[in-house]
Amino acid sequence: MFHIIDNPTAGKKGHQKNLDTVQRAFDGRGVEYCIHTTTYKNEGKEIVEKLTQDGGKDIIVVGGDGTIHEVLNGMKNPAECRLGIIPSGTGNDFAEAANISLDAAKAVALILDGEAKETDYIEVGEKRCMNICGLGMDVDVLERCNRGKMRGKLKYLMSLVVSFFTYKGMKVTIESNGEK
Repeated sequence: MFHIIDNPTAGKKGHQKNLDTVQRAFDGRGVEYCIHTTTYKNEGKEIVEKLTQDGGKDIIVVGGDGTIHEVLNGMKNPAECRLGIIPSGTGNDFAEAANISLDAAKAVALILDGEAKETDYIEVGEKRCMNICGLGMDVDVLERCNRGKMRGKLKYLMSLVVSFFTYKGMKVTIESNGEK
C-alpha cells in the first residue's frame, strides 16, 4: 500500500493534474493507495509520524522540497521507508538533483517500475535535510518566501534582493566532539 502525502498548496500550477496522473496510473495497475491531503504547514510530518510509528511504509510525496522535508522529518526510521516523489513544487531542487522527471507520468513510472535506491540525508541536531542545510542569508531568503503571499519562482528572487540589502548576519557557535 502506498501512502500519498498530497500538498495542494505546493508551488506548481499543475499540482492537481499531477495527483490525477498518479491516481490514474495506480488505478490502471490495480495498485493500492491512500491519499493524505495536507491542510496546514507541517501536517505532512504529523501524518508520516503516525504512519511510521509501527515500522516502514511506502510513501509518495506530491509536492515540493518543503513537503519532502516535512515527510523526511516525520519518518520514525527513514531506513525502513521507501520514498517516491512526484515533483509539484516551485523549485523541485531535490527532484532535479536526483534526476527525477518533472513529468508526473514519468515520475510515477519510475516509482512503479524502477528500483528503490538508498539516498543519504543530512542530520543536524534533530532536523533531517534532504538536499541542503543552511544558515545565514539563505535561511533569511526562505523565511521571507514563507511569510510572503507571492507564488512562483519570482518570490525567491524578490526575497533574495530584499535579504541582500537588509540581512545583518548572525552569531554562531559550532560544537563538535565536545569542542566549541
